[in-house]
Amino acid sequence: MPEKKNLKEFGNRLRLARKMAGLSMEDLVAKSEGVVTKQAISKYEKGIMSPSSDVLIRLALALGVKPEYFYRHSKIELSGIQFRKRSKLPVKIIESLKLRTIDFLERYIELENILGVHEKFINPLINLSIESPQDVENA
Repeated sequence: MPEKKNLKEFGNRLRLARKMAGLSMEDLVAKSEGVVTKQAISKYEKGIMSPSSDVLIRLALALGVKPEYFYRHSKIELSGIQFRKRSKLPVKIIESLKLRTIDFLERYIELENILGVHEKFINPLINLSIESPQDVENA
């Protein structure tokens, strides 16, 4: 039986993948062609239960992630992300964008580590003065 910590981590990653895809639990049930129930998804996300390998593969396909995504350790946190004040993006889409950004960065950093690339980021816009909307576009 999987270790409790691994179940919790799997559940967290499942929830993140579902939100990254912008799906509710009901949407995920439909997208997985009814292989799993809403109650089962809830138990997976809470770390109470673990899916069979067939269900895991179906969930991965429905969410557009590889099965190993669920077992990758999350190491990145983003803060201070802001959208335009008058943006009419729904909260669900904003959350999806943030989570997709984190997923991209996790994979990018993992690739850098595998390749042994360890260069410090130098912000090319650090000395750029923004005084007009055109300056923003130019940046």
